[in-house]
Amino acid sequence: MIERTISPEDVDEAIQKLRFPKPKVSSDEAAKKAVALFLERPEPNHCAPSTIIALQQAYDLPGGDLLPWIASGFRGGVCLGEICGTLSGAVIAMGLMAYKVLEPRTSHEQKIACQAITPYIRDLAYAFNRTFGSIHCDVLTRRQEGTPEEREIHARLRLTKQICFPFVDFVVRTMVNWGEISQEPGLPGVIPALKLG
Repeated sequence: MIERTISPEDVDEAIQKLRFPKPKVSSDEAAKKAVALFLERPEPNHCAPSTIIALQQAYDLPGGDLLPWIASGFRGGVCLGEICGTLSGAVIAMGLMAYKVLEPRTSHEQKIACQAITPYIRDLAYAFNRTFGSIHCDVLTRRQEGTPEEREIHARLRLTKQICFPFVDFVVRTMVNWGEISQEPGLPGVIPALKLG
């Protein structure tokens, strides 16, 4: 079977259709919800679940109660200090947004949908990096600095919560703001993510 080629026009059309829908809450409300969820969770580094719960509620994304469980392994940079869990939660939410809005059913449509969210993912990661100086959890939280005793105190006192809530706020606020921007009159065809640049 010959696989259909994905043309730039296919992707452009999907990007235009994907435009973030109007959120159910303001970017301020969504960000406050995400930070509250993050700060009340019983364990540290639950940035990814808090982010995805707030975005799920703001955009009525599918996934139900499974989403926090799906996102939980991304906390703390996949528990290794790699890419910030908040960004990982946002990427999961973007995939769900593409699934909800574009309704990709065939393999060809799924590939187009994956390419359509690329500018959003890239712009969010660039904006995050410009704002905070890194996208890596260990750099952002400085967990690897200091003596082993200092690192143990950091973990025991859950200092990450004090450091990470601005990351959760920024990501959720940005993504919900894209939905607010996409609804502005006079902006047909504007990709909300690209307005960050």
